[in-house]
Amino acid sequence: MTLSRLDTLHLMGGVRAGAQCGVEDPRSLRSAKPSVRPAQVGDRGSRLLLGVTALRAGRPPTPDMIGVVQSAVGNRGLQRWHAGEPPLDGRAPETKGRVLARKSGLPPDQQAQRYAGQAAQLLLPPSPNHLGAAMLYTRAFSKLKRFDFALQAALGFDTAGDASNAVLWFRRAIETPTGDGDRGDVQRIATEALTRLQRTGTPRYRHTIPVKLDYTLMTKATLTKLNPAWQKQDITSFKRSGRTKEEVSAADVLVQQRATLEKERLAAGSDAVAIAAAEDRFRQALGKLKVVEGDVPGYRVQYLRAVAERQQFQLRGNGGNLLQAGNPYDTTACYSKEAGTGWAIFVMSPDGELYASEHKVGRFHHSSFLAGGDAAAAGEIKVVAGKVRGLTNKSGHYAPSYQHTGQVLAELRDLGQDLSLVELILHVGNKVRWKTAAAGFLALYSADPQGPARAVSKLWDEGESDQVQVVV
Repeated sequence: MTLSRLDTLHLMGGVRAGAQCGVEDPRSLRSAKPSVRPAQVGDRGSRLLLGVTALRAGRPPTPDMIGVVQSAVGNRGLQRWHAGEPPLDGRAPETKGRVLARKSGLPPDQQAQRYAGQAAQLLLPPSPNHLGAAMLYTRAFSKLKRFDFALQAALGFDTAGDASNAVLWFRRAIETPTGDGDRGDVQRIATEALTRLQRTGTPRYRHTIPVKLDYTLMTKATLTKLNPAWQKQDITSFKRSGRTKEEVSAADVLVQQRATLEKERLAAGSDAVAIAAAEDRFRQALGKLKVVEGDVPGYRVQYLRAVAERQQFQLRGNGGNLLQAGNPYDTTACYSKEAGTGWAIFVMSPDGELYASEHKVGRFHHSSFLAGGDAAAAGEIKVVAGKVRGLTNKSGHYAPSYQHTGQVLAELRDLGQDLSLVELILHVGNKVRWKTAAAGFLALYSADPQGPARAVSKLWDEGESDQVQVVV
């Protein structure tokens, strides 16, 4: 049996982790404890170690060891093991993307056509789901860049009242060079729609960032965590609803479960046994959700899809002050999870519109302002009586770079803010890497957009110091 270089590295790492499980040296692989389960081991390296242990020790494929080997070498390796072949054939383990592509069995262009076909079905009468169709067209576009997919996504968002995402996808329809149909017609339709939405084909700020898929993408795994009792049709219904992962709560799960119960009651007719079985499944589902029907938490992240919903959070400049709803904005009574009391979260749209609000974990996040759409900047902001006093780039949803921070500082300067009085705190991941005066940072960024990154590289030797570097 041969191991790839990557698996060899995993194996070496597993030697250290495996020591906690009685495996101290690869030469003593036969002494591995057969009772050790994957959850007790830890990282992939130690699971691989135990999988190879099982193979070399010639143990029968018990359920426990099947799980260990499957974790180590994947389904294909497990099949080879059952067939008496080496589970590792010198190839590196499959990435998640490769596994998904292999499972679908379709090339990207056919996957795109499948998503487009599903979207078209959602638009059929009597109750078309424009938001769900738009989300499916965005998935089709991710597989195959075509202007007709982008236009259909934009039209769906526009009809559903999601203005920020409609603008984003109308612009993509204009920019995308290839597709099915007359590109001139697509550009004309998109341009007319942008004019109606009071936007142009080019955003004010070109450097934008999408929300991380971990926060938004509705997957089978996330839905089964909400309700392990769900069947395929329940999961499919939610995935095509058009909502994101953040917008689904236990209340939504209960509504779906009630609907399933009613369908089963109707199908059972007068069969008392079948009705009782359906009601029992309903109670079991509630038990797995750990909620009672009369007290369901309506906990979901709010998404501001309509322009009118966002207006109350927009920050505007007037006479050197930041105003919200006509009054000087002040974050003294606000709270943000990272910076604490006195701070709010903010997002800037690609067109330079600033929005800010208090951070409410599980209810109102950075993704809320633009309904999960792309942003030109994001972070936290401290404002006292209309004057900005602090700014960070901390946002787990967007993870903005120094370039995006430079863009929002330029916008604040144009709104009349004195950046020499603004303390700038820059994060990379969960570390504070740089504290400086915002005016100096903007001057450095204006001279060279890569300047801040180069300056930080000189000031910060990652891995050797966890201290905050202060630059005046």
